[in-house]
Amino acid sequence: MPVVSRETISVNSKPFVKITVYSAKNKLFSIKLPSWIAEATRTEDAYGNTQDSLETNFRKICKDYDESQRKVTKVIAYLIEINRYQDASKKDITFCNCDNALGFEYKVLFEKELDGKKKYYTENDRREDLSNHTIIPWTEDAEAFFARTDAALIELIDKVGDFFKDKEKLQLFIADRKPLLLSNK
Repeated sequence: MPVVSRETISVNSKPFVKITVYSAKNKLFSIKLPSWIAEATRTEDAYGNTQDSLETNFRKICKDYDESQRKVTKVIAYLIEINRYQDASKKDITFCNCDNALGFEYKVLFEKELDGKKKYYTENDRREDLSNHTIIPWTEDAEAFFARTDAALIELIDKVGDFFKDKEKLQLFIADRKPLLLSNK
């Protein structure tokens, strides 16, 4: 397809080379959109029967992109996976092959809504799949809570690991029949 024009422009302060081409077969002018506009608007190309109609369509797509960038809400996505099964065929957690496990993860993300569909992105604008996550509104307190929970779980894992590595302490606990950390028995 022959190139009709080529110019460097910027949309939302992001530069890209706008190349207008004409397809004699389809009798259409088109502009291939940069990936960051295409992903946000779910439109890969702008089309028009004339250069004017193409330019009108292109400006509309850029306006949609601009609006999609403004409708951004900060959220927290979290996931808790618990596996308490003794039956190996019913394991819920994919990261380990054990009978009892806890998986915990949280992410601070940005929710963008376009055409009524919510999508989630990292601070670096990488899209995240959150099919199993729970989404809650972001607040400083909520983020601090999840950070403390994450740190406490890591500390607990480290302490349990250290406890079971110390065979003498383990034997003393077994001999003294001391209650477990979280047990009231």
